[in-house]
Amino acid sequence: MAGLIQEMAPAASGVMATAKPEGAISLAVRRSMVLLAVVGALWAILAWPAYQWAGRDALVGLSLAAIMCFFPGLVVFVMTASVPAGSSKAAGVIVAGSGLSKIVLFAGVLIVQSVLPNLKVREFLVWVLVFYLATLCLETVLLLRRPSKADEAGRA
Repeated sequence: MAGLIQEMAPAASGVMATAKPEGAISLAVRRSMVLLAVVGALWAILAWPAYQWAGRDALVGLSLAAIMCFFPGLVVFVMTASVPAGSSKAAGVIVAGSGLSKIVLFAGVLIVQSVLPNLKVREFLVWVLVFYLATLCLETVLLLRRPSKADEAGRA
């Protein structure tokens, strides 16, 4: 805790050593809202084809897949928002977040398969794959994209 306070304290030159908390929170919230919008839109686009293909169970599987892929992405955005872009810690936090999301997703698949064994490939696993790939691409784009002027002002 003391190390975090020291990092957040102004440096001798009067410039913050790391991101301002408001800017980091704002960036995490914006990224999370984009992720939520994309996951929601993808769910809405896939709901009817899923229902036609595999019935009501597919809607359950589709919903579970969306939730299981959204929350790890949310955690990654919160983790990375507190680390200054371009720092040596940033890459480590991104890799750790990616690993965490894979572990959570794999554990979630195992839990869902044991609790709801009627959800097989058509009803669940294909939707996990679709949502995982979509959220992974979106997270990568949002994390590697250069910050906008507003982001830079909040982080400076």
